[in-house]
Order: sequence, then structure tokens, then C-alpha cells
Amino acid sequence: MTLGEVARLARVQRPVVTMWRRRPHPSAGHFPSPVELSGQRRFARSKVVAWLQASGRGNNREVAADAALHARPPVPTPAGGALAEALLLVASSADVPLADLDRDDLLDLAEEVDPDDRVAFLEIAAASERDVVASAAYVDALLGASHGPAEALGHLRRDPSRFGRTSEPTAPAQDVVRLVGALAQALADPLRESGPVPMADPTGGGADVVLGALEARGPDLHEGALARPVATADSASRAGATRESWRTLAIHGAMPEPIDVDDEGRVDIVGRAVIVARYPHPGAPALTPEQLLEEVDDVLVQLKDEQRAVVLGPAPILTDALGSTRAQRMRRRILDTGRLRAAMRLGRGSSPSAPQQRLGMWVFGPTPLGNFRGVGRTAVADLAGLDLADVREDLVSDVVAAVEDRPLPHVGGVDETQGRAHIFRVARYQRTFSVLARDGDLVPRDLHAAPRRARAHAPVNPSAAAAAVAAPLNGVAVRLSTEASLPRGRVVTLRELLDEGRLRVVAGTRLAESEVLTPEQAVGGLTVVGVPELSGQQRPGGRVVDHLAFTAAHPRAVRTEAGDVVFCAGPTPGAWVDARGGIVVEAPARALRVVSDGEGPDRVVPRILAADLARGRGAQWRTFPARLVPVVTADTLTEVLDSIALARDEALRRADALAHLAELLADGTVDGRLTAMMDSVALEGH
Repeated sequence: MTLGEVARLARVQRPVVTMWRRRPHPSAGHFPSPVELSGQRRFARSKVVAWLQASGRGNNREVAADAALHARPPVPTPAGGALAEALLLVASSADVPLADLDRDDLLDLAEEVDPDDRVAFLEIAAASERDVVASAAYVDALLGASHGPAEALGHLRRDPSRFGRTSEPTAPAQDVVRLVGALAQALADPLRESGPVPMADPTGGGADVVLGALEARGPDLHEGALARPVATADSASRAGATRESWRTLAIHGAMPEPIDVDDEGRVDIVGRAVIVARYPHPGAPALTPEQLLEEVDDVLVQLKDEQRAVVLGPAPILTDALGSTRAQRMRRRILDTGRLRAAMRLGRGSSPSAPQQRLGMWVFGPTPLGNFRGVGRTAVADLAGLDLADVREDLVSDVVAAVEDRPLPHVGGVDETQGRAHIFRVARYQRTFSVLARDGDLVPRDLHAAPRRARAHAPVNPSAAAAAVAAPLNGVAVRLSTEASLPRGRVVTLRELLDEGRLRVVAGTRLAESEVLTPEQAVGGLTVVGVPELSGQQRPGGRVVDHLAFTAAHPRAVRTEAGDVVFCAGPTPGAWVDARGGIVVEAPARALRVVSDGEGPDRVVPRILAADLARGRGAQWRTFPARLVPVVTADTLTEVLDSIALARDEALRRADALAHLAELLADGTVDGRLTAMMDSVALEGH
């Protein structure tokens, strides 16, 4: 045993074991001396156990039983690891210890467990009598110290180096696996009205994500697994990875059924299913972007309308700008099918073996109906900096709403979709045509999700929510004049106004992801306005920064004054007038401030300036036209436009309040806490 393994066995920190070696115990004496083995210092397991029992040191009263978990495997090679796993599967069907059986008996058992030689028979048949007998005793001891075969398998794979293996470089973190599992089961729920929905692995090597999907429903409730069979593997490494993946599922009690594969190597899954796949996978750990996209396209070609798919892969390929023209064309071909309903970029740490690498996720739904390019929408989310456990429930809800959305028939000259009834809390539900039009990142990097607090603990007052939408909205009374002799304004460029000193640019401040908070996280914080607010993804007020922390980190930052026009140019232009001042402008957004309107015949009206900026196209915003208003009408027009803006804001707040009330009613009715009916008295005269 190594020092680290001794520490784990005794359930203490490694420095504690070092101290034990230096300080003899009064009755147990000195800690056992190490021996040199393969160039490393190791300690005899039996002597360590005897010393721990005699000294009473450590925090594990079951050291003798648990010592088997730290035993050196008898065949410390990759083939030895596969042999131990195969025997572990066979042991689950044996009614006597494996050590009581000879090699022929074990082969007979393996043939019963694995009649088609997909997971275990080959591994035992290829081993020598000595290796099989030694490994059988090793597995017996491992099972005796574990709570079942699944836990024993976890101990076997805890340290791959014991079998001469390396860590799987593309394995996702457990939080990511749990997210995939929750998504897969939520996508399966609407399909279950017609029968069971199995989880399917088109790669043959993605046991971790398939198992995550099965466990999300429960060990006794899942509806089985499908997987690409080993017979279709085109290389020895892929065949080995496929057998290992199948073995994992089998040991966890979910032996998969084989998926049909056509002559071109494409999987052909029949009936309802949710496909869960990760790329690269153990059978092909070094896929190029083109190879990865081709494998995804092969799955998509065969995807039926009664099936859904969750694909996990590197963010640089799934969600970020691609450097290869060929890869761009291939990704475009996938997007053009209209079946991509959600795209997400995960944060750093989503792959433990590559902490700096980010993973991305695609979710595919049925073939779209109607004009999906014109009226369809796609959910996109950048999850960088978010705890997946905190946002999982809301994110799953957002994705399912996007997948199950359908374009409505063309009625009254307007095409719409059903998904508007859902409140997207983590993802942003964007027009599909704007997603397809992006040449760079598929998922913008300026999407800052503000997840809600857990629904079960959030204080809600349904009566107050109902009262908030009962009062009528105020109207806007505008008196118009059409006199022919009214003075005319003029149109200039923003560059001219800047050169004349009538406008000044207020630069935005670049904020770190960790600085931007929700109002609940920083009560009394400074409101942040940036691309998410200006592009319409969320309303101003949903993001803030801590006042003191912002001032300390950005001492030279300039905040807005009343009347400043905050804007962003480029592919998603937008502009907003700050009526009160004190806003933090987040770069790349900036603001224009009216500093001197002179004594000329015309004026700059901030709300008209904002409209001109919002409809400008391109990055050269200084060339945008700006409309100037005659000085004699500027003040009255400003008053009217401010009133219109206030009424519009009130209407938007009413829309938010109505959506909030609808959700409270839905949740409360389903939970059996509320019932609702129209108040005919309150409606009279409205």
C-alpha cells in the first residue's frame, strides 16, 4: 500500500500517517517499515491492518474488511482490469464464491451471463488459469468489502494506474452527468404517454451519461438502455471501449439491447427513445471537429420525430466560433435541419481531466413545422460561473419548453409559437433566424443567467400577485397638430455631433463574470446595463454589482447621468435611455451624453437618438444618421416621448406580472394549494 492508500483506509489525512511513522505507539510499537516495489515505497497491507487494529489509531473501525479495497490487483495490466470487471459481473450470478470455481466453471457461468460475448466471456477466456484464479479471489474480497457489484466496480476504477491505465481524458464531471440525466428524463416524459422510453447510446462508449440518465429516473423505474453493439466497432480500441461501456451498464443492472446499424455505420433506433451521446468518447478520444460533427450528423439523419437527443461535446466545436471552413459548413448543415432546439455552453471544470476545457451541449427535437426560420425560436445559455446544481431544475424546464414548442398555424397574419407561455429563467429563447445568422459563436458570451431561488423556499403571495394585475393601466393622452407651417428638423451623422461637441462618449466598464450579481445577492447594488438588456434578452434591473466592490475595482469608471443613451452596435444593436442616472454600463456597450446643444435651430432628443442607434446596422456607429428636432417643438416632444416610455414600461411590467401570476396559479393548482376563477365584479367598467 502507498501512504495515500493507508490514509484512505484509516480515514485520515496523509500527514497524519507521516506522523505515525515518526512516533511509535506505546503498545503497538513502530509503524511497519516500507519495502521497495517497482521503484516505489510500499507498505505490507497485512502489517498495516495489524498495526492499526493494535494501536486503535485512525477513524475506521472496519480496517480489516476495508483493506481489500486497497489490495494490489494480482494482474496489474489493462487486460487484468477487464478480467476483474468481467469476473465481477459473473459473481453477481454465482451462488458460491468465485474462488471455489475453476476456470472452466467460470467460463460456463460467463457464457450464461453473456451468451453473445458482449461483456465478459472473451475477457475470461483470454486469461491464463493462474490469472483467472488469482483475480477470482481478489474479486471475492472486493465484493466482501463493498455494498454490491456497482460499488465494487467504483473501487476497481478509482485509481486507473493500478491496472496500467490512464484517466479517461474526455469524461465529464458528475454535475454535468446529472444535468444530462435530468434533461434526458424530462425529455422522455411527454413521450411516455405512448409507452416506455429507453435511453440510447449511439457511440457504444458513453456508459457514464447513459447511466446518469437511467439513475435520474431511479434504479427500479428506468425503462432500459440501448447501445451500439461491439460487433460494429471498426478498431480494437473502440471494441474494447464498447465492451467496457456495456460491462458498466450490465454491472449496474441495465444490460443494454443492441441498436441496429446500417451498412454505412449509422445507428437506426426504432420507436420512442432519448439518445444521449458524448463526443469524443472512450472509443474515439481524439476526434477532429469534422469527425465529431459527422458523427453527430449521422445520428441526426436517423433521428425520428418520436425521439429526442442530448449531445455533449467540446464547446469550441458545439457552441463557439469554428476555425475550419469545412467544419463551419458541417455545423451549418446540422443547424439548417431546424431540429436544434437548445444550445448551451458549460463553464470551466466541466471535464475534470481538462479543467480549462469547456463542454457544450446540444438538444434536438422533432422535425419543425411551418416556417421555423421565420417564427421559430432556439434556447441558448452560457452557464459559465453558474453552479449547475442551482440552475438544473430551471434549465431543464427551459429546454423542455423549447423542445416541445410548436409553430401555430398562420392566423390573422401572425405566426407565433406556443413556447411564449413559459418563462425562461436560465436560457434565452431567441429567434432561430438570429441564431442561424451568427458566423462566430453560436451561443453568445454575454448571456448572464440569473437563476431564481428554489421554488419550494421562495416566499410568494398569490393574492398580492392577483391584485397587482387587477387595476387598469393608465393611458397616454396625446394631442396632435398637423399645421403645414411647422418648422422642419434635419438629419446629420453622429460623427458630426461628436465633432461639434454636442455629444460625448461615455465608455463602458469591462466586468468579470463574478462581479455581476442578482438584486437578491447584492441588495442596494448598482444596476448594470449591457448587451443582455440592450438586445432584449432581459429587462434593466435584473443584474447589479456591489457598490463598494465596484468602486474599489474600477475607481475610474464613469456611471451614467439622467438622459444618457446607453447603446451597443454590431449584430445585435440596441439602445436605452437612462431616465435617472447612476447606471453601470457594461462594455462593449457604451453611452452617449448630450453635453452642449448650443443656440442653434435644433436639438438632440435622447429618445429619438436611442431610436436612431437601435436601428443602425454595423459596427461603424459614428456614421449612423441622427435626427434633430426643431428647437420650438423639442421640449413638448420630449415630454410626450417620456410619457410614452413610462406607459410602455408599465405595460411591460404588467406583462411580467401577468406571467408571474400565471405561473403561481399553475404551480398552486397542480400542488393542490390554489384554485382560481374570474372576478366578474372587478371586470365591470374596465
